[in-house]
Amino acid sequence: MSEGEEKMAKKVKDNISQFLYTFKLVWEASPFITISLFFISLVSGLQSVASAWVTKLLIDTVVVSVKTNNWMAQYHRIIFLALLQCYFFNLGI
Repeated sequence: MSEGEEKMAKKVKDNISQFLYTFKLVWEASPFITISLFFISLVSGLQSVASAWVTKLLIDTVVVSVKTNNWMAQYHRIIFLALLQCYFFNLGI
């Protein structure tokens, strides 16, 4: 292992030990809040992924509508996805 790799491995090990120490302190302070924060963070991350996925679907639908020159066939889907995107946007505020 090179000197740079050894330094990086030491930094990673130090960061993990600091994380575990901090987690232990937070857990001892309040297990309920620790679990609550974990689930809030998880839901927030999933919301971001869902929002990105809905944006992708909306863009894909608009592109298909433009290519086929048939807006009316995709109209309801575009409106639904736009409203869903607005919903995700409002959740994030």
